[in-house]
Amino acid sequence: MRTYSPRSAGSIPYLFQSRHEVWYARLVVPKAQQAERGCREVKRSLRTHCRKEAIRRSWRVLDELADIVHGREPEAVSSPIRGADDAPQSSVPTPTTPATKPVKAPTDDSPKLSEAVAQFTAEKLRANAWGEHEQSHNELVFKEFIKIVGDVRIRRFDAKLAMKYKQRLLDEGRLSISTINKRLGRVGTLFKWAMPYFGNGNPLAGMTIRNNTPAKNQRKAVSDGKVREMLHRAKRDYSASKDAFKRWLPFMAAYTGARLGELSQLYLDDFKVIQGLPCILIRASHPDQRVKNATSERVIPIAQSLIAEGFLRFVEQQRAAGHQRLFPELPSGNQRGYGHKPSLWFTKFKAKLNWEDCHVIWFIYFKKWQVAVLNCMD
Repeated sequence: MRTYSPRSAGSIPYLFQSRHEVWYARLVVPKAQQAERGCREVKRSLRTHCRKEAIRRSWRVLDELADIVHGREPEAVSSPIRGADDAPQSSVPTPTTPATKPVKAPTDDSPKLSEAVAQFTAEKLRANAWGEHEQSHNELVFKEFIKIVGDVRIRRFDAKLAMKYKQRLLDEGRLSISTINKRLGRVGTLFKWAMPYFGNGNPLAGMTIRNNTPAKNQRKAVSDGKVREMLHRAKRDYSASKDAFKRWLPFMAAYTGARLGELSQLYLDDFKVIQGLPCILIRASHPDQRVKNATSERVIPIAQSLIAEGFLRFVEQQRAAGHQRLFPELPSGNQRGYGHKPSLWFTKFKAKLNWEDCHVIWFIYFKKWQVAVLNCMD
């Protein structure tokens, strides 16, 4: 224990009296430690009015103050009895080892999957990125996805849940590899979109299934002979039909390679003569027309074989009749657009041709040399 020689009250720098005449012990903090401690001196009440008693008590108290200043653990001592007259004064507390505060897990304020899907869908619809049919299909995919993994917060969706979703699709047994990959891709697009907004990852990235089956074996296509039979039957059975699409859509699809929906929605002003060639403009120039994406708009010269069948005469007949659309008999009041009714009809038509075991490739008879894309759309 360090000791301090007693001095008279006027010459003892480590003792002073408060305005209540209570004696205090004090110790000056070295300049090097003043910034750290935030004060120039430390003090403690000796809880007595007697000078001699104050000197006696100060020896132990000064030891404690010295420990405080130098950051040492003070020895456990009995505190002097508190006096009533020094209650207004506050003493310097003995520092203790700060308690370790429990580390709180960061709050996950990311939206639930259902909320993220709603925002994602709203943005796509506002940008006209989805048609009605695609919107309906996506809604079903996202609904099934949330039902399988639960409506968790988007940052809580991890690889384990991603694998759970993929495994459920595989376990159904009825879905082709192509369909499974499409669903994984649609949901993966949601997480990719959400990354800059919510700081989530995309656990579905890289989960698509590689199909090693040769392309020629993945679907059984119709032969050239069956395509010729299809065109012959369409011309023979439907030339006099009031539903002109049954006569002409098989020929148009075979000689243009265009999609069924693109051909079904054509307006008569989509037929132009460009650089001396009669052409079909695949575009979305009317409110009820749509194309798969911006790069799908194109110009297709009409093949001579289609002209020889009398197709241009048919176009002029429709103009003369006052029609605006090429096939006015096709309704558009369906999510699948104008191509829905022809698709239903062709399913029955190909059954007559014994095509039940074949996947229809509309452009199987299409020859690339017959169609050249022209960059001269007006």
